[in-house]
Amino acid sequence: MICNCLSISNIQPSSLVLNKIINNDELVTDPILLITSSGSDPSKEIAEFADKKCPTKYEEVALGGGQNQVALDKLKLSMKNGYWLCLKNLHLGISFLSQIENILTTNEKNEKFILILTSEPHDNFSSTLLQLCAKYSFESPPGIKYNVQNTWSNLGNILKNSFTPLKTKLFFNLSLFHALIQERRNYIPQGWVKFYEFS
Repeated sequence: MICNCLSISNIQPSSLVLNKIINNDELVTDPILLITSSGSDPSKEIAEFADKKCPTKYEEVALGGGQNQVALDKLKLSMKNGYWLCLKNLHLGISFLSQIENILTTNEKNEKFILILTSEPHDNFSSTLLQLCAKYSFESPPGIKYNVQNTWSNLGNILKNSFTPLKTKLFFNLSLFHALIQERRNYIPQGWVKFYEFS
């Protein structure tokens, strides 16, 4: 009924397609903020996309664990040299966000510089940084069927075509297992005692 009323083909959220967000023909001037749900991590997709498309260099830093100064240094260097930088888990360094804002607003940017930020939702997230960013959500697809479809859609056609029948069966079983593990997180504490990262 929802699909008919809204004239859409599907009510499931589409998977993250970075090539729609970062188009090589256009300059990306705003930082890209990926808002993640607990247990979902876009790092692998970002790294693979950057490996294919990054014109110069890609680096990533996970905040927390004393990495704040490293993140600031890499941010300055990336802005100057036109590198791609991913700062992950901003929700673990809320007090540190004002320093990132300051660097973004006061330093000169190379036109090839791209900043990707990831964070889980947080009540005290900086509103100024939010205004500076283009915002997208990144969630694990709900349900086993959509999770398996998402895994297969992220697999390149060249890789799919190189699979032998046995390798195809093994990969399908692994993607089904992955979907089951992801879906089981919905049943805490019956399914797991706590959230586990499995992606």
